[in-house]
Amino acid sequence: MIWDGRIFKIEGASDFEDASMFNGLLVLFGFAKVDLTQFIEQNSKSENSRYVRHPYGTKYLFSRDQYLCLAAGMAKTMPTNVVESWIDGKDLFSPANYGHMKRCKGSKPNWFQNLWLKAEILFHAKFTPLNEPNQLIAMMMVAGPEYLKLWTKNNSQWERSIKKYWCDEDGHWRNEREFAEHMIKVIKKLI
Repeated sequence: MIWDGRIFKIEGASDFEDASMFNGLLVLFGFAKVDLTQFIEQNSKSENSRYVRHPYGTKYLFSRDQYLCLAAGMAKTMPTNVVESWIDGKDLFSPANYGHMKRCKGSKPNWFQNLWLKAEILFHAKFTPLNEPNQLIAMMMVAGPEYLKLWTKNNSQWERSIKKYWCDEDGHWRNEREFAEHMIKVIKKLI
C-alpha cells in the first residue's frame, strides 16, 4: 500500500478510485489509521454532504461497493451520526445492504434484513465462493462473528477468495499480500 500523506492507495493501482473502499477496510481491520472524514465532501452551497471515492476529485460516482466498506470503517472509529447513506451512484441495494446501513448508524436491522444477509452469505459460499468478498466481509464484520462463522463454515475457499482479490491469481496486480494475510488472521480470531 502507498501512503500519500492523507490516505492509502492500493499498491498496484494506478489511481485512487478504490481509496474509500480500501481505507475503510484498513480501518475496519485495524491495519492502519486513516481519517475517514476525508471521504465526506461538504457542499459549500448547502448543508448536504456526500461521500466521494477519494478526496482528490473523481469522474466516477460513489458506489454501493465503496459505501459498504467505508461505512464499516467509519462505524468502527467514528460517531454513528457521521455514517449516513450519501450515495450518488445508481446501484441497487439489497435488504442486507440496508441492514448494514442501519448497523453502521448504530441501530438494529429488522429480521428480514438479517435473514437476507444470511442468504447472501450462503449464496456466496455455495455458488460464487471465489468472487470478490470485500463488501460481504465488511457487512459480516459489523454484523458480528456469527455471520463470519456461517461464511467460513460454508466456504472452504474463503481464504483463497481474499488472496485472489488482493494478491494472487486475478488480483496479483494489487500486490497487497500483507493486508490479505492480516484480514485472514483477524477473521480466524473472530471465528
